[in-house]
Amino acid sequence: MSILFPNIPSCVYCSRELPRGEVCPACRRKLAPLALFGRAAYPFACCGAYRYGEAIRRLVWRYKFEGARWLYAYLADEMLHALLDEAFDLVCFVPLHPRRLAWRGFNQSQLLAERIAARRGCPCIPALVRIRNTHAQAKLPHDERAANVAGAFALRPGAAEVLSGRRVLLVDDVVTTGATIGGCREQLRAAGAEVLCAAFTVTAGGGDSPLRFGKNSV
Repeated sequence: MSILFPNIPSCVYCSRELPRGEVCPACRRKLAPLALFGRAAYPFACCGAYRYGEAIRRLVWRYKFEGARWLYAYLADEMLHALLDEAFDLVCFVPLHPRRLAWRGFNQSQLLAERIAARRGCPCIPALVRIRNTHAQAKLPHDERAANVAGAFALRPGAAEVLSGRRVLLVDDVVTTGATIGGCREQLRAAGAEVLCAAFTVTAGGGDSPLRFGKNSV
């Protein structure tokens, strides 16, 4: 299997060879209880493709840390399915700090955003920068995550002129407490944009908030 693109069709979850498609029947049955295709209620709405669970955790880990960069296409397409007919003018993404970007080699959210924008025929712009190299959110208790990313994001020079009056899709890969994507959302809204947040996988509104399921939830 190529690092960038698999040469043999296989299940994105268990790597079992398939005649066609991306998810084998066995893994699809396991995913059914996880499927969200709706909106999680944080202090804002966040559209997600799947509720966070073990199978989803392993998939995202492979994508971000084990060289399976080609998975971005599957993740982004599932997000598009969750977005249904939501309209937006352009797509932005949660930025990485330059040190984290150099270490990982790519911004996982940017790849998702670029594919979503290309499939919808709209621009994807790097409107945000990370001005503080924060601790990895996944390693912190939930009650410390908001403070960890407070003041960590800013608009790129000139971005406000592009964002003002536009409906923007803000993309991340995983949303747990909503602190990271929420901090980015505040910057975009301050520039005059209407912001719709989206991720491949979300938790139940950061633990306390209820889920609001979409019309095609399963």
